Amino acid sequence: MKEKSVRVAIIARTEENEKNFIQLVSNSGENNIDFLQIVEKNISEKVQKSIEISDRIIVLINSIDGVTPILSDIIDEIINQNVTPIFVFNKIFDSNANISMAIDEVEHVLVMNNATDEQLDFPIVYVDDEKRIATSNFEEEAKDLNALYNIIRGK
Repeated sequence: MKEKSVRVAIIARTEENEKNFIQLVSNSGENNIDFLQIVEKNISEKVQKSIEISDRIIVLINSIDGVTPILSDIIDEIINQNVTPIFVFNKIFDSNANISMAIDEVEHVLVMNNATDEQLDFPIVYVDDEKRIATSNFEEEAKDLNALYNIIRGK
């Protein structure tokens, strides 16, 4: 029996970051997940449209830059829509990465926006786009992008 296709909206700091991430995950041969890039100038409209047409929302965070003001606004809007996104932290093996800072910043934005307990227990995936690997547990060795796909499917 074929698995139902899952529609996933990718939201990042820039449209270029979204496009690059979609290219990474779409070229893997994973054909039961449709990755979407929603192009809207207004953050509220972008988030609303993403929620309306997708099954999951991924917020892509660069582990070097952390939560930028634009990402903070995006997270605010997602929380206000009562959605729990998947947070994907990219560039995890870069020498300038500060993953714990980036996670702390996400948690701070969530708390400041009165996130629900479910939203505060958000799923995390750590990704290295250059190596094309992902893990949901930073202590485990990643070999491929399966950890990302499993979280998207709710496994």
